[in-house]
Amino acid sequence: MISQFWKSSDLHYFVNCRVVKKAHQSQFHRSQIGRAQRYIRLHLTERMSLSWIAREAGSSSYHFARLFQAYVGETPFEFLRRIRLVTALRMLQEDADVSVTEVALSVGYETSASFNKSFRKTLDLTPSDFRNLGKEGQDCPASVGNGKCVHPVR
Repeated sequence: MISQFWKSSDLHYFVNCRVVKKAHQSQFHRSQIGRAQRYIRLHLTERMSLSWIAREAGSSSYHFARLFQAYVGETPFEFLRRIRLVTALRMLQEDADVSVTEVALSVGYETSASFNKSFRKTLDLTPSDFRNLGKEGQDCPASVGNGKCVHPVR
């Protein structure tokens, strides 16, 4: 009986149905992940919980956390932290007049201390140090590769 099944054209149907089902699930999962990422980006400044993000994606928290990690390569909160930091980096580069605290609050951190901690842990420098990276050589007539100012000999 089993050998007849494996030799029949039903095997072809059986295999193809599984492939189609898996492709459909994969497409569905990608759309869930996309909805979650869009939700995170649109609500960057708000407090978030895994259950809110999962609900937005149309999934349970447990299942969603596993899916997100598998498809994106990071947890939903690692993704959130990365998006917040990238946004903060742009703000620090583009607007020298805005304070670090204002940047922290505008990208969703509750305090500048939590922002500084996350920033330092990820980039190994403070937001202020990051902002000053390009300024060291700006007032200098010439600089060498290590960023130190070299004054011309007179």
